[in-house]
Formats: sequence, C-alpha cells, structure tokens
Amino acid sequence: MNRILPPSCTVFARPRGGLKHQIIGLTPSWRVALVWLAAVFCIGSGVAQAALSEGFNATGWGNSYGTYTVNGWTLTSVYRDTTSMYEGAAAVRLSSTAGVGRHIVSPSNSGGIGTVSFWHREWSAGDGKVDFEVYISTNGTAWSSAVGSGSSTSLTYSQYSVAVNNAAAKYVKIGIKSGKRWLVDLVEVSDAPVVPTVSSTAASSIAATSAVLGGNVTADGGATVTNRGVVYKTSSGVTIGDNKTQIGTGTGAFSNTVSSLSVNTRYYFRAYAQNSAGTSLGSESNFWTLANVPSAPTVN
Repeated sequence: MNRILPPSCTVFARPRGGLKHQIIGLTPSWRVALVWLAAVFCIGSGVAQAALSEGFNATGWGNSYGTYTVNGWTLTSVYRDTTSMYEGAAAVRLSSTAGVGRHIVSPSNSGGIGTVSFWHREWSAGDGKVDFEVYISTNGTAWSSAVGSGSSTSLTYSQYSVAVNNAAAKYVKIGIKSGKRWLVDLVEVSDAPVVPTVSSTAASSIAATSAVLGGNVTADGGATVTNRGVVYKTSSGVTIGDNKTQIGTGTGAFSNTVSSLSVNTRYYFRAYAQNSAGTSLGSESNFWTLANVPSAPTVN
C-alpha cells in the first residue's frame, strides 16, 4: 500500500502482517517488500492521523455472514474475505440481503470524528454497483443523517474519504444504501481538529509610533493554520475583534512591525491563530510607545 506523506513528516514504523511497502534507496540485496504499521509524526503539516484503524485481519470476524464485534468494532451482515483484500490478511464482505442492517460501526473515539476513510470495491461484476453512506453519532445509537456518501463501481479498490470534523461525535457508521455484496478494507478515523496552540511574544523595537509584535504557533490542532497574527488596542481585554494585523499562515514563530500607533501610549496585544476548528489567542501583553523627543534647536 502506498501512502503519500507531506515533506515535513518523519515515519517511524513497525511490522504488521500484510501491509506491503517497497523500501526505496537500498541496495538491490536489501530492497525488499516489508510489512508496516506506520506511526507518522508531522511537524506543522495539518495532516490528521488515524486515531482508530481496522484492517479486519483478526480471525474473530468469522467465516460466515453474521454480526461480529472485534477490537470494539461491530459489523452486521458481514463475512471475513481472505481472497479479495486490499491489504493484510482479509477484508470484510457485506451481505447482498437488503434490509438487514449491512453496516460497520466504529468504537467510541474520545477525540471526536475528524476524517473517515476506507478502501472499497464491488464484490463481483454480477453484483454490480454499491451505493454507501457514512453517519456519525454521539452515543452509538442515535445516528445523524448521512455526512458522506459514495459508490463502488468497479472491481478495483479505491479509497473514499470524508472530512467530518465534528468534536462532539464519537462513533462512525458505514453502511450500504443500495446494492448487493460489497468489499471494505482498512477503515481509519482521525480525531476532530482542535484550535491551534499559540503564544504571544514580548514587543520589541518599540518606537514612538511603531513596534514589532508577534507570537509562536506551536501546534496546528490537526488542521492547517490559515491565519495568524496579532490583535491590539489601548485598553486591556483584547479580543479577536480588535485591531488586527495578519502575519502569515502555518506553525512557527512570526512577527511584524505594527505602525501608525499613537505616541506615548500604552497598548495591549495578543497573538492569534486560526484553523478550521476556530480561533485561539495567546496571553495578553502590553507596552508603551515612546514619547516624541524634540530636536535640539539650531543656533545661528
């Protein structure tokens, strides 16, 4: 299975049965296909990593259609298929019988529901197209209307992905809307994004009408930081609605010169950062602009 990772990601991996990667850059005698379970650490990439993952490799899924619960996942009207998997030792085949609740339900995920993805295909050309839907729930019993949908239209596996980004939801259900037998493999659910972590840095290069202000975004919260900067005013209690200077995007330290300030005035400011989950503010700090110093008189 090939995964495309952002350039800022470092991959640490350990063996897992069936997930094949080609090691590139080794000598021919060492270039082998190995099996990996990757733990991916991405510095400021905004790439959500899987909090829940199930490849259906355990034998507990059964070899006849039925309802099974393994590793906290509950599957209804499924069969463990060891001949047509995407990766690993098996996939699950959902029944062709309509009206029997053909679905996959995840365990509870305390981090909410971010992105849901899975690999899927038709079971056979004779069975044909399968339409499916994705639902979420806060308690595992009362389900939302569909938050995503798609279709399997070929015998080749393809990956479906939907960004749900719901912090209150805890469970995911994937089910057949219409169609006959269906193959599903490697279901992954990431945590819902949270607001970034940002801190304010002390003002510097303070002059009569300007100062350098900034902050540091140390964590993106699982989603790309699309806006960051400083907000300021001449009284305490700075909010995101006050005077604002945007200073780029992404994680890391940032600063810029804020101009057109009043002479000999106390200013309060906070750094801010925004992603799809919302806005966070650093702690409030303050400084005084300098007083104008009259120039020395000219003596003739």
